[in-house]
Amino acid sequence: MKNINLIIILVILIIAFALVTLIKKPSSIEDTDKQVQPVQYRVLSCLERCGDTEVCRDYCDTIIINQAVSAKDIKKCNEVAKQDNKVLCRDKVTFSIAVSNKDESMCEDITNIDLRNSCMDMVK
Repeated sequence: MKNINLIIILVILIIAFALVTLIKKPSSIEDTDKQVQPVQYRVLSCLERCGDTEVCRDYCDTIIINQAVSAKDIKKCNEVAKQDNKVLCRDKVTFSIAVSNKDESMCEDITNIDLRNSCMDMVK
């Protein structure tokens, strides 16, 4: 009797295993590739990340000014949002270039008097 019960349980387990493997058929790799769409990310600008407020505009302008000075790229100043910050950017880039080249004539192009005087002192 024990052998018959053991055989019945074994047959039921085999049938259950067969049903589970037939019912849950794994999807092929090709099907998975068709279903998954890659996520496309867009890099947000400084203002998009921070918000379009006065404080954020100044913050983002400062980042651009620092990048322009670091690269000594006066064209980068055109990306600055506020006009007074554009002038400051051009002055700082001009200052950086004048000091590194020891060019006193470039110092004269700086509109900010304090920055111009500092430039003149440093290139002498």
